[in-house]
Amino acid sequence: MIDLVGALILVIGFLILLRIFDLVGRSKRVLKVARESMLVVQDRWMEDREKEKKMQRHAVTLLWLFVQITFLSVLALIIPYGIVWCLEQFGWMSAGKAIEITLSPWFIGGTVAVTVLYLMLTRRKKAKSEINSYSGIDRMLHNISFATLSFQAAMSKPESRLAGKKLKNIGIKRPVFITGLPRAGTTILLEICAKSGEFVSHTYRDMPFLFIPLWWNRFSKYFRKDITKRERAHGDGMLIDLDSPEAFEEIIWMEFWPSRYKKDRILPWAAPEYEAFEKFLKDHIRKIMLVRGKGLKSMPRYISKNNLNISRITYLKSIFPDAVILVPFRQPVQHAASLLRQHLNFNKIHSEDEFAKKYMRDIGHFDFGHNLRPVNFQGWLKKSTGLNPESIEFWLRYWVAAYNYLLTEVHEYLTFFSYDKFV
Repeated sequence: MIDLVGALILVIGFLILLRIFDLVGRSKRVLKVARESMLVVQDRWMEDREKEKKMQRHAVTLLWLFVQITFLSVLALIIPYGIVWCLEQFGWMSAGKAIEITLSPWFIGGTVAVTVLYLMLTRRKKAKSEINSYSGIDRMLHNISFATLSFQAAMSKPESRLAGKKLKNIGIKRPVFITGLPRAGTTILLEICAKSGEFVSHTYRDMPFLFIPLWWNRFSKYFRKDITKRERAHGDGMLIDLDSPEAFEEIIWMEFWPSRYKKDRILPWAAPEYEAFEKFLKDHIRKIMLVRGKGLKSMPRYISKNNLNISRITYLKSIFPDAVILVPFRQPVQHAASLLRQHLNFNKIHSEDEFAKKYMRDIGHFDFGHNLRPVNFQGWLKKSTGLNPESIEFWLRYWVAAYNYLLTEVHEYLTFFSYDKFV
């Protein structure tokens, strides 16, 4: 019995030190830096000098993390064993027998069972206090998906080849892109259009494996259950379920254009050419049309709502010359007040729910809260240094910068839509 206590010291001591030394966090950091390195290599619009500097920094970071993880892992093993060895010197237990017990099948099985039970209980307790909580499986799938986006992008090519004939027969004619600052009625406009039967779009069923929608939708239908409509996190009365349309294209833009996304802002697109990206985007839209258009007599048009498309109107129009780009607008003071309310709302959500913050960041929703990254239209942020996003002045200046850019730079591509008349 006393040797069992020694085995428990070895295991529990290791787990405690694992947490104290933050070995799991350091391992996640390795994966994150490795992924950032891949994105730097793939970013064709980043200057070579900047690429070299970033890759050097990443290499140093990875080396340091490797040294830390190796040293701390050895330490986490040695310290518990040292305690058991000292107890053996007093004749209280046998270190050899303690190790033998830890390697026995019954002890390993019991340890795994206790660990799983502990995780289930702690997750259940945590979920009660979280806003828009996801199940453990949902979170696991989300984390796996967003840790393997580059792999999914590669797998989208064989997916496209297998569906080659079907995709070739789908023409992307007069697609509709709803864009503009959030809180201008973009979501309800999308929902009304999507319900008309003339359009198809992304829905929550496409998450989290967005880059391979044909395979994911075919596979997930066997286990994914429908959910009751619930109010979205904005608290604005909009109800959503798995079939609700939503903006998920930003994940694709983030994967191909990482240098546009700075820590505190997003840089507007110029009018570049990126053939690999453009082909990927068109194929992806065709796949969504194929998934949503099954059983219909004629293929509907594609529609999307993505607020950040406001930062790349010219480029979007060059890819889809016949596109309809719809920009809702509303009275500026009311709009700014609504933006401020949602920013404060999401500040609270992100403070209480770390997964909600991560989820919104992963899917490219940088509109509010701790993830806020305004689009730097015509350098307006430099002129507004020191403005607090928790003040209405910040959002009024953002409104002026955004719509001034639209009216002076890209108005010939746009159809403006009055939110107030719509209401």
